[in-house]
Amino acid sequence: MRNMNRYFWIIIACVATAMISYSALTMLVFSRGLHQRRAASQRRMAALAVYCAGDIEHRMREKADAAAIDAWLAEMCVTSGFERIVVVDSLRIVHWSSTAVIARGEDITPYLIDGRLFAAAVAEGRRRFTRPVRLGGAYFKSLYYPFELDGETRVIIVETDEHYFRTAEQFRDSVFLSLVLLCVVLGGVTALLSVVDGRARAAQKRARRNEELAFLGRTSAELAHELKNPLAIIKSSADILRKKYDPGKTERPFTFLSDEVMRLSRLVDDILSFSREKRLLQEPFSPAEALEAFVASCGELYPNVTVSLNISQQLRLIGDRDAFVQIAANLMRNAAAAMEGKGRIEIGEHIRGRSLHLCFTDNGPGIDPALAPNVFEPFVSGSRNGTGLGLAIVRALCEANGWNIELASYTPGNTSFRIVIKEKLWEKSS
Repeated sequence: MRNMNRYFWIIIACVATAMISYSALTMLVFSRGLHQRRAASQRRMAALAVYCAGDIEHRMREKADAAAIDAWLAEMCVTSGFERIVVVDSLRIVHWSSTAVIARGEDITPYLIDGRLFAAAVAEGRRRFTRPVRLGGAYFKSLYYPFELDGETRVIIVETDEHYFRTAEQFRDSVFLSLVLLCVVLGGVTALLSVVDGRARAAQKRARRNEELAFLGRTSAELAHELKNPLAIIKSSADILRKKYDPGKTERPFTFLSDEVMRLSRLVDDILSFSREKRLLQEPFSPAEALEAFVASCGELYPNVTVSLNISQQLRLIGDRDAFVQIAANLMRNAAAAMEGKGRIEIGEHIRGRSLHLCFTDNGPGIDPALAPNVFEPFVSGSRNGTGLGLAIVRALCEANGWNIELASYTPGNTSFRIVIKEKLWEKSS
């Protein structure tokens, strides 16, 4: 299943990369072709202006009349496909024109697309191309080409319709915008699929874990019930034999036998506690009061462990009080065992947003990083004598109360377990 998911994401990534690469390459080729066509159009405009300048000079030497030159310019517009050709002087007075809209003797200023570029072309004596400008719903572009005629400066204005290029640019921009939107949508879909996949995996993992725990619980409960009576018989028999043959308690084998039987008995108790389905109460209780009584009893069990309790008396949790005490007992027992009965345990509360965090922190040796991801799994223990069920029971009880348990820190000197309680499951009176 994991390989299938990996292949699925690889295919998605390859398809997305191929689509984006193909679209980007198409845009690049299209933009390059558009740029080349525009450059070719400008070269044609410049070549036409040069040709017109030479032909006008030739016609003027042959004393051609103005009407003939106007007709010739109109014919050149039809032949070349440009919008209009107008010849003006440096004062912007029209001398010849291909269109009757702009008549000879008129001031060309109202028809100039860019008066600043026109003046620069006259002053510098070199051609200038204007940017495409929208006029009357269409886009036009002009070339201002200055030349000398009879000792005076004349300017040939070649104007072309930029509708094709503008339409092509709009198409290109639309395709680019569509590509961006496609990337955004693809990213959103990928993120959504990732979230759905993550939740599906988490749900599948929880379902698999619940099935395993249920099977383990049933099997363990049956085994524990079968072991409990023989262990009790072995323990009582060992005590009788020791009382008869070792009243001074000097023989170590009897001690080993008694200790191992007690360890097995604790393991059986943990298995029964883990496998037992118990209905928990959901009612307010004071965690401070529950912990105070328990901490007092811990002083007798672990005289060299200092417990610091920083829980407000006004704090109330919604859940099962006995289950909370069992959670605290398992956490503190694990901490004391890790510190070998010497150290410090701090229990404190912290409010983060709308959640309450109850932290159990010790200054023990920490937890092996290799064990940290699976520390709440059954039979996972960093202690040689541990059953590996304490933290599994803690998690099961927390989940049954609607709380979450996390391993906040596992570094040496700062091992911390954090119980996260949501907003509706705690309150703090003033």
